[in-house]
Amino acid sequence: MTALDIIEGTLHGRILKMTKPKQDEDGNVIYKKDRDGYDTGEKEYITDPKATAILQQKQKEIRAKFNEWVFADRDRRETLVDIYNVQFNSIRLREFDGSHLNLKDKSPE
Repeated sequence: MTALDIIEGTLHGRILKMTKPKQDEDGNVIYKKDRDGYDTGEKEYITDPKATAILQQKQKEIRAKFNEWVFADRDRRETLVDIYNVQFNSIRLREFDGSHLNLKDKSPE
């Protein structure tokens, strides 16, 4: 995985994982099988927990540096906050409570 892949995945909010080819006891790569039990030519992959932990630590560092960069410049911060509020905080769902209704002989239940 390249640095650009890591940065792009992090900025898109993805949780990245590192994989490696699955191997048998002798260290031979295991290939996927078709319905008839023949190799398809595609390698089977498993998650590499050590590399994944390192990768996710790098993602945390990238997020922290990005947040630091965004909020370092006041004009940039205010511009981005305004854009965010217009796109995501400007819609309020309607609420109906029925308080304006006058229902004669309504049941309290």
